[in-house]
Amino acid sequence: MMSNDLESRVALVTGGSRGIGRATCIALARQGARVAINYPRTVGSHQDVKSG
Repeated sequence: MMSNDLESRVALVTGGSRGIGRATCIALARQGARVAINYPRTVGSHQDVKSG
C-alpha cells in the first residue's frame, strides 16, 4: 500500500500518456507527488494527462 505523503517526492513515469501509465501519473499527482512524464512524441498527449 502506498503512503499518502508524497509531497516531497518526485516520480518518473515512462509511458505515462495513456493506459496504466496515465492512471499512475494521475494517482501519484493526486497524492501530492511531482510527476515527470515520459511519453512518445504525440501532439497533445501530455495535455490529456495534465488535465486528468
